[in-house]
Amino acid sequence: MIAGRFNPSGFFALVFLGVLTSTVIAHAENPDTLQTLLQAGKDARADGNHRLAADKYSRALTLSPKNVDVLYLLGTSLAFSERLEEAYKVLTKALTIDPENIDVRLARIRSAAWANNYAAAEDDMQEALRLAPANAEVFILGGWLHYVQKRPREAAAAYQSALKLAPGSKRAAKGLEDARRAIAGIALARTKLANKTQKPEPEDKKRWRFDASYLQSSFSRVSRERWQEPSIALAYTLSDRWTVNGHIDYSRRFGLKDVRIEGGAAYRFDDGHNAYLNVGLTPEDDFLAKYRILAGGLYSIDLKDLGLPTAGPAHLKLDVKREFYENGVSDTFNPAITQYFGQISGTARWINSWSPSNKRTFGWLIQANWQIRDRTLVYFGKADAPETVEQATIGQRSVFAGIVTGLSKDTDIRFDFAREDRENSYIRRVLGVGLTVRF
Repeated sequence: MIAGRFNPSGFFALVFLGVLTSTVIAHAENPDTLQTLLQAGKDARADGNHRLAADKYSRALTLSPKNVDVLYLLGTSLAFSERLEEAYKVLTKALTIDPENIDVRLARIRSAAWANNYAAAEDDMQEALRLAPANAEVFILGGWLHYVQKRPREAAAAYQSALKLAPGSKRAAKGLEDARRAIAGIALARTKLANKTQKPEPEDKKRWRFDASYLQSSFSRVSRERWQEPSIALAYTLSDRWTVNGHIDYSRRFGLKDVRIEGGAAYRFDDGHNAYLNVGLTPEDDFLAKYRILAGGLYSIDLKDLGLPTAGPAHLKLDVKREFYENGVSDTFNPAITQYFGQISGTARWINSWSPSNKRTFGWLIQANWQIRDRTLVYFGKADAPETVEQATIGQRSVFAGIVTGLSKDTDIRFDFAREDRENSYIRRVLGVGLTVRF
């Protein structure tokens, strides 16, 4: 199909509308895994952004709805965001699954007390003392609960019990000192100040991310040498909003070699929305573009807010790209939507491309993702879409699949396969492996 050229004047206005989803297989999306959502929530908590942390843990819960650890993290983040009624319900659900979990029990005590529901907090405290009579944290929280209800003598007794179990506890010693001052007639600290002493210390945030991948392609129907394409990337989180990145891609195709150097930045808005801009350069361009500019963003919506309780969050994305070749400019404009349904999600993408000769072609991609375990995700999909290679844009059909699994909480490995049938040309089979390390 031939159409008018993509309007360059509107190109950069698209930055805030979608996000680039990096892939090691042509056109494959890189969906959020449970581990990446948990890490994002942890990072947000470390920066004191509990509202964003709650959003990440809420999305993680759709992937693992009976995971007590996720329920605990979501409940405490909601409490720190002063969404106390929601926090209490989430923590209650966790206790329904694991009624003897002392950490969840203590979190629900705090949530109830912060909401001035001291009766519920006292009932939970009695159960906590029954479950963990030798746990110093139970007595420290019990002392605080007495203290905020203006019972300094009972608070002092609880803190003394905590110090017998944990003689080096600074919080118990400080609580005992406050209680004794109150007994002596010094005014009680305001409840809000007491609440602050119960909030966690900043967590160890992983600001660096290293990615490495390797692709090898073999061909049939038309004889070609194998393609080899290793790449490395490094990203650094400057703050809870800004991330900068850089990567180097090496490509050996057609008996030629190209090296592309690329860098850019991403900005995260409130409520999980984000935008990015990257610029790339190929110093000696044999088949890759001499320059390229990529921009895009993501907008998240929760369909539960629209009256669809069975559906999870949806991501509206847009990626745009301009590549500069010797014989002209190539443009792409690719809107997409990803919808989550618990541990399963699906992606649909509309792909539009304008070749250097001003020819427009378009196609599509669909992909399904399944979180089969907390740290393991599989995906598969199909695409019928154009691609620009050797300064020419030609349609191709492809099927692809892959698996991403966590070796640890900070290390992931992935394996990918794709089969591409290029129109009036070769059939390409691609095998890929990738590694991600957060530190």
